Amino acid sequence: MKPELDLLDVVSEARTRVGAHPAWQSGPERIYDLLRTATKMRAMEIASGVESDLPWESVLAQLVAWHHDFPLGTGPCSESAAGEIAALAAAAQHWDRLETGVRTGAYQVRLTGGGFRVRHSWNPAVEVADAFLEAASVPTELPKLSETERRWISTRSAGSRKGPPGDVLEAAVNRATVTIEAYRKAVPEGQVPDTFPLGEGMTAGDMARVLAVIMGLASMPLF
Repeated sequence: MKPELDLLDVVSEARTRVGAHPAWQSGPERIYDLLRTATKMRAMEIASGVESDLPWESVLAQLVAWHHDFPLGTGPCSESAAGEIAALAAAAQHWDRLETGVRTGAYQVRLTGGGFRVRHSWNPAVEVADAFLEAASVPTELPKLSETERRWISTRSAGSRKGPPGDVLEAAVNRATVTIEAYRKAVPEGQVPDTFPLGEGMTAGDMARVLAVIMGLASMPLF
C-alpha cells in the first residue's frame, strides 16, 4: 500500500477513536468538564510562555460540536478522559487539511523509520492557491489584550486560583467578539447571517456569542 493511503488510514482511525472513546458515556455535564480541561491546558501554555499557532478557539468549538454529535450517557467525565478528548480535538485541527492535501497531491508522503514524513509537493498551482486562500482568509488586524486585561494579569499573584473579576472578563469577551467577527468577514466564501439556524433553536449569532465567552475565558490564566 502506498504511504499516502497508509496516512489516510491513520487519519480515519483517529476519527474512529473519537467516536469510540469512553468519555462519551458520561452525562450532559461532560461539556463543562471538556471545556474546563481544554481551557486549563491553554492557560498552562500561557503561564509557561509557550508560543503556539494552534487555533484554540477552534479546539473549543470542536469539543462543543462533538458533545452534541454523540449521545449522552450518565455520570461525570473523568479528568483523564477529558484530557484525552481535548488532545484529540487539538489534533483534529490538522486532520482535514492533511487529508485534503494528500488527496489533492499537495503533499508528498514517505514512510521512514515507522513514521510518516509529509512535505509539500512542488506544484506551483497548488502553492499559489494555498498562499492566496491563506492570505484572503486570515485577518491582518486583530485586537490585542486590553489595558484592563494586562493590568489584571500583571498584578495577579503567582499560584493564585482566583478567577478574573467581571470587568476583566467583559474586556476579554469583547476582544474575542471582535476577533470572531474579523474572521467571519475574512472568509472568502462569505459568512452566514446571525439569524442562520444551527438547530435546536441555536443561530449563528448565538454560537458566535457563546464562542466569544469561551475564547475570552481561554485567553485568561484561570488556573
